[in-house]
Amino acid sequence: MICRLLFVTLAASALSNACGGASGTADNIPSVSIRLIPAPRGVVLDGPVWLSSAHRLVVTYTPPGKGTDAAYDQLYSLKLDGSGLKRLRLPAQRGCRLTSHSTGVALADGRLGYLQECWGQEIPHRAKFVRTYNPRTTRVAYLRPYPVPVSAGYFAASPDLRQGVINDGRSLYEQLLWLGRPSLAPLRLPFTRVGYPSWSPDGRWIALDAVPGGIRASGAARENLRRNLYLVDRNGQVRRSLVRNLVNAGLSAWSPNGRWLAVALQPAHGDTGLYLVNIATGTPHLLLKGEGFGNATWINDRVLVVSVGVFSNLLVGRGPTGLERIRLPQRG
Repeated sequence: MICRLLFVTLAASALSNACGGASGTADNIPSVSIRLIPAPRGVVLDGPVWLSSAHRLVVTYTPPGKGTDAAYDQLYSLKLDGSGLKRLRLPAQRGCRLTSHSTGVALADGRLGYLQECWGQEIPHRAKFVRTYNPRTTRVAYLRPYPVPVSAGYFAASPDLRQGVINDGRSLYEQLLWLGRPSLAPLRLPFTRVGYPSWSPDGRWIALDAVPGGIRASGAARENLRRNLYLVDRNGQVRRSLVRNLVNAGLSAWSPNGRWLAVALQPAHGDTGLYLVNIATGTPHLLLKGEGFGNATWINDRVLVVSVGVFSNLLVGRGPTGLERIRLPQRG
């Protein structure tokens, strides 16, 4: 899984046949227009989420010098032109030395889902919750009333919010949990490790990178196991693989029309990059090159925003930090 401390080098070229999906090859996308929205000096902006209900981006904001300390992560909003950066007024958890807010997810009803975590004093098994923020009313609520494991990471929710999944974050042994109505429950999948779940706009699919099952490895040997990008249906059944033989993959961002995934991929036998993956064919199309790409979000079917320089605390002087706004050429 591509996490905040794992360096991703993005370079331009085509993937070899070994890492393709249905067609086994990758195409470049020409004439991409890019505009940088720079981060404040020393700040890391990651995980951009487009809240169409508020017409604003929401990002996880890591202050200067805190790039490896998630306790200081907070959620900020900003306009699409980069102006108006300000912290969301989210409540602190009672009894905590610090409360972090991170990992925003745009919910279909216009709200923002996010992770709230207590640092320092709270009982560990009640330190982390999935919460929601309504940008229209500023009301904060719980997506589910129960806590999630403190190790839990990225989550996804179906458009009707009746279903949800979350990565349990068990280092090198990660699996998905159902965010059920009454309680958490394991999601039985035939995988050795799982990565980032992302629910499709129509509610039919979960895009998920995962290591195939049946692989025997323990300890550090599990870190470099090859993975595929899969489609899992709403009932938790694996339906097909899109891209195979990957060293790493990031969070998949679904286009509003449900036809494309924007995702950082590191193939085993090709160049690493930020790609658009065609859902119908599984063909990966190279979009951008560079270093330190994070997650992406779609503004509409032709415009997306991706975070860059997310590992700048480890890579001093290695390029810009902030967000890149990308306009795609007209295509079918």
